[in-house]
Amino acid sequence: MNFDLIISGVVGVLLLYMILKILKLPIKILINGIVGIITLNVINYFGSYIGITVIVNIWTALISGFLGLPGVILVLIYSILM
Repeated sequence: MNFDLIISGVVGVLLLYMILKILKLPIKILINGIVGIITLNVINYFGSYIGITVIVNIWTALISGFLGLPGVILVLIYSILM
């Protein structure tokens, strides 16, 4: 057997594993951000019928973007209390 082919295959698999490990966190942050912004807009749309609205500014967008659904809940509770 050609050991160069085996070694290059193993190195390729290890590089792919390392790249996927590195990209896991940014993809998770991106998904949390998308879920947070969509949920914030849904709450504003349906909450306007019952009198619950959240002011969307840079801080609420950042909180709901980074934390996702828990961030939206935090912003909603803050909005209700204030």
